[in-house]
Amino acid sequence: MLWHYTTHVRAGRILECGELRPRVAAYSLPGEPPLLWFSARQDYEPTALKIFEQGNQRGCMTFSEQLARFGLARFGIPDDYPDLMRWKEACQYSGIGRDERRQMELYGRKLGADRANWFAIARPVTTVDTRFSLYLDHCWVNYTLTAL
Repeated sequence: MLWHYTTHVRAGRILECGELRPRVAAYSLPGEPPLLWFSARQDYEPTALKIFEQGNQRGCMTFSEQLARFGLARFGIPDDYPDLMRWKEACQYSGIGRDERRQMELYGRKLGADRANWFAIARPVTTVDTRFSLYLDHCWVNYTLTAL
């Protein structure tokens, strides 16, 4: 399974609209097309942690901080899902150059991530095509989603 990691609030919004939608990240380059990101990490994707700014400091929340503040949720798709792009292919699709790609990879490594786990898709994914989990009591708890 590949997972799109998010927070409880965002998961609620996704469930309400019935699909995960590609978005342009806050750090995206001008004109970069929106993508929906997934990770092969089964525990949690470090690059999905929220970035915070306090005064002149900028950093990432820890897993525990994000869990306590926002809750954790994930939507899973099979690793053979149609139109899925690997990291390098997604960068080429988005027009991300080699230097920017390497900076993103370095940042990810500093957080404990591995680009080999990164995948993207450029279209919405309906929630009925996914597995859904919430992180509760120190483990991922799976829920069944059905079409309304």
